[in-house]
Amino acid sequence: KNWPSDPGYSGQWESWSFAPKEYPKLDARTRRLGFGGHYDRAWARTAGDPRVIIAVLDSGAYWDQRDLVNKWFLNAAELPPPSDDCQKPENRGDGKRLYDANADGVFNVQDYTRVTGHSQPDFSKACDLRVADANRNGLLDPQDLIAAFSDKKDDDKNGYVDDIAGWDFFRNDNDAYDDTRYGHGNGEAHDSSAEGDNGLAEAGVCPRCRVMPLRVGDSFVADANDFGLAATYAVDIGASVIQEALGTLDN
Repeated sequence: KNWPSDPGYSGQWESWSFAPKEYPKLDARTRRLGFGGHYDRAWARTAGDPRVIIAVLDSGAYWDQRDLVNKWFLNAAELPPPSDDCQKPENRGDGKRLYDANADGVFNVQDYTRVTGHSQPDFSKACDLRVADANRNGLLDPQDLIAAFSDKKDDDKNGYVDDIAGWDFFRNDNDAYDDTRYGHGNGEAHDSSAEGDNGLAEAGVCPRCRVMPLRVGDSFVADANDFGLAATYAVDIGASVIQEALGTLDN
């Protein structure tokens, strides 16, 4: 039975408690115990919780990654709530607007669109006219919110101006985009947090957790000082997990 219902799941042999049929030549002990991380057994209890924020300290994010676009952490303290056109009738008007406009229990890019669940936040379904498809990738993603709502004010007074969706400690700005397209950090985010049951790719270990991109370098070798700043930021903003696979240089 194909569970979760994403393509390529059976190839994630390192994830499951069972031995896939593609591996027939296994000794009896391995076949009995399994040879993966037993994620399927963990998911029988929980697939995670969107209140859990995983901070990925690496080479940054691909904002156009479709199985992560709904998962990126948004800092409500630096954003206005979605406009009335995104809200339910009872939540329209100044002082009444909710950040979780679609009432699905999590604040993410979907709240600025007319989609929910595992649907993609295609820009054609945007409901907040203040937001444009700034990066022209067809999605309403955190980079579009950064472009629309960066006002050069440190609204949450944490020392990071307009930290709407993580921070770039490598270039010291508020867009953690992996502009070299190195991909290592995005791969880390995918491994931990890729959305499940969306028919796109492999699910992450915690498919319901949220992920915050903190760019500390343009490869998997970073400056230890940037890493230290990012780790402190992650803890202060409320991340539960710091994830990285790096080497660092101490200058």
